[in-house]
Amino acid sequence: MKIIRFFLGVIILCISVNGFSQTLGPESQISLITCGPGGELYSSFGHTAIRVRDPEMKMDWVYNYGIFDFNTPNFYTKFTLGKLKYMLGVNRYSSFVNYYRQVNRSVTEQVLNLSLRERRKLFAILDENARPENRYYLYDFRFDNCATKPRDVLEKALGNRLAYYVSNQHKTFRNLLDECLEKDVPWGDFEIDLVLGSVIDRQATPREYMFLPEYLKQAVASASLKTGEEEDPLVLSVNEVFVAKQTPRPAYIQWTSPLTVFSLLFLLIAGLTAWEWKTGKWIKGVDRAFFGVLGLLGSLMLFLWLCTNHSGTAENYNVLWASPAHLLAIFFISKLRFSTLMQAHFAFWGVAAIFCMAGSALLPQQFHAAFYPLMLTVAVRSVWVVVALRNRKNVHINQTVRA
Repeated sequence: MKIIRFFLGVIILCISVNGFSQTLGPESQISLITCGPGGELYSSFGHTAIRVRDPEMKMDWVYNYGIFDFNTPNFYTKFTLGKLKYMLGVNRYSSFVNYYRQVNRSVTEQVLNLSLRERRKLFAILDENARPENRYYLYDFRFDNCATKPRDVLEKALGNRLAYYVSNQHKTFRNLLDECLEKDVPWGDFEIDLVLGSVIDRQATPREYMFLPEYLKQAVASASLKTGEEEDPLVLSVNEVFVAKQTPRPAYIQWTSPLTVFSLLFLLIAGLTAWEWKTGKWIKGVDRAFFGVLGLLGSLMLFLWLCTNHSGTAENYNVLWASPAHLLAIFFISKLRFSTLMQAHFAFWGVAAIFCMAGSALLPQQFHAAFYPLMLTVAVRSVWVVVALRNRKNVHINQTVRA
């Protein structure tokens, strides 16, 4: 509900920009605004906006990319398919800052060292982009988001004068996302690693780092404006508008992390499997539940890969251990007429899970640490199902969970 209230509030604050023909005066300033991360998944990456201030015109606006309209027809369908258009909104600076104060997220302003001509050119680009016919764009979290759009506007306005001085730290897009999530939003990190494919394991270029607001802030801080042989810093001054109050990290996060939870799940199921092996009893409801969930997850991943416009969900090798095929297999576990087929199914996917664990270095995708106990659970239960099916005459299927 917080994200809904946020975007509705921003939309209400948006100012109509139809017909603007104003020109900035000599006292005007243009700044890059960087907002710190919040506690929710959607806010974990921070936010970027551009402030345009002109005391003579009594103008103090924030150009804010990354807004979407909940009244869009077929909103949820378009969002799921990656076809939802985001928009550039313009709202008052005071209202913008007040919101981030209320949610305790830091706000930093970098006043840009631009000439009047450059400020007017940049403002003209923003004004043009904010018009109703131009304000909408197709969002992509790596290449078209709230940080890359301001970067692109700066580059368009400044051209060859703008020079970045950033070192390539040899990080992939996944590494960069992990920096924002692993510590404070571990389950969000797990979910993102589950649905995003190997395409985000490509090493990002220094310019591509700027899809994250903090890296754009760092790049702008070190950038310069070239005039012949001379260089001037891009940033004229830095204002810490609001510094978030530090809140203690809840101790339970470590003990409820995905790695801890799924390691305990593996130990529980491994113990149950050992008991079944010893007693000759097969509680097939465990396999129906476990492989059913994996099948649903695999179906979701395959859908996001093949049926949507989300560029980051392609080529997802997690389907090697969370296969959509499990949805079919769970209905035929222990059925005599499908015994041979099911043995082949679980033998294949058990080997696939083992390959993912042992040969992860050979795959182009980095797996989340919590996936390994899940893969091990897949392997253990697959072996047990094959054994149970081969020795079905000697294995008693628990009647309380039998379909």
